[in-house]
Amino acid sequence: MKKIKLLLIFLVACFSLVGCASNNSQTEENTGEKVIFKSTISPNEEYVSSKDEIVNQTIKITQNEEGEIFVEASSNSAFFEKMSYSVEYYKEIDEKDVEVKWLTLMGSDKPSKENQLCVADIIIKDGAEVVSERKVNFAKKAIETIVEDITSEQ
Repeated sequence: MKKIKLLLIFLVACFSLVGCASNNSQTEENTGEKVIFKSTISPNEEYVSSKDEIVNQTIKITQNEEGEIFVEASSNSAFFEKMSYSVEYYKEIDEKDVEVKWLTLMGSDKPSKENQLCVADIIIKDGAEVVSERKVNFAKKAIETIVEDITSEQ
């Protein structure tokens, strides 16, 4: 079991290091929505030899005129499909109400070449009250592919 865990970590790191084919889908801008928060990181930028291999991960939070909050996660990695969800909270929020903590697969906020940032913990607050907290795993599809390959070989 320990060997499989180590193998999974190693393979995820390798996938992120070799760069993934670009997923150049254009983002549809929704009319009537105000961008509240946007954060983009590049977890492998300092570990790749070419700009083509750089992976970008983005969290964007908008709010429409009615007050509904929309969270969108996107990446240029072939191992991540753009996803979004909405939060039914009809009070106006601003950037100070949003916190995104970037974490590694192992839960650390201290990345390394072997353990890069790939999880966004998205927290939306109203003062001290947590309105929504959700984690987005940008490596989930890569892990599922690896696990599927390992289990099919056995």
